[in-house]
Amino acid sequence: MDAMEENFRKWKLKEEGREPLRGEFFESYIRYMYDSLLAQQAEEVTVQRRVKVEDTHGSSFEIDVLYEFSVAGVRHRVAIECKDTRRPIGRDDVIAFVGKVKGLSHTIGVFISRRGFQAGALKYLDDHGIEHFDGTQIPHFGQLLANRIAAVALPGAQTHGAPFWGLAETTDDKVTGNWLLVPDPDSSRRRWPRVRTPPMLFPLFLSKPAAEQFRRRIGAEDYAVRGISQPTLRLLTSAPASIPHRFGLFRNLQTDDGPVFEYDSLAAADIHAEYVVLD
Repeated sequence: MDAMEENFRKWKLKEEGREPLRGEFFESYIRYMYDSLLAQQAEEVTVQRRVKVEDTHGSSFEIDVLYEFSVAGVRHRVAIECKDTRRPIGRDDVIAFVGKVKGLSHTIGVFISRRGFQAGALKYLDDHGIEHFDGTQIPHFGQLLANRIAAVALPGAQTHGAPFWGLAETTDDKVTGNWLLVPDPDSSRRRWPRVRTPPMLFPLFLSKPAAEQFRRRIGAEDYAVRGISQPTLRLLTSAPASIPHRFGLFRNLQTDDGPVFEYDSLAAADIHAEYVVLD
């Protein structure tokens, strides 16, 4: 029995004539998660319990456990709701938490229920991109969640675009978490490349071949084409006010001189509203 299983057993069973305080369980639980996140290239990991947070609308509410960490210089949060009820959690029990997470920027939502979930609750969580774990998964929760966080922050070669593809920086064939940015002429429609030094633009492509063609066209040898999943797109666009760059929807036009790329320049809020379907 590993340390997490032992802590989980203490959480469920009475010892010395009393129910162990859940805080005792979480202290070990937090340390385990801390190590797991660090193993997945996260930096500056902080943990808070029963913390008051404020959403983008100025409303405040309490989160059971809040992890904050950085991957490749981007700050992320994991908001965790924990339920230890006598029955599986129903749909009505998860709606409020989903609403909380939707109002927080750069936040991954996680719902833990020791007794599991009813079918309606699972569907609602899945429809809104919320991770969920039951009692059978808790002993290994830290590594499971860390793997899923890495999949969002560091997309793999098998990740499919939903609907976009981008160019991710690589070192020793591993994605660093940085995405390619190119100069933005700051116009609704322009052709690239142009000799300018304007604000930066995040290129998005609707197909993998188009992204690969663009990568070769500009000689971005240290970048690889990666699919941008819906959870990743949500994180990339969920805090429009704090995102300094715009996004470019690129299309390749075939000419006698080779491909020319035309694009529309859009703000993060526009991309989020039009293409993120998890909210």
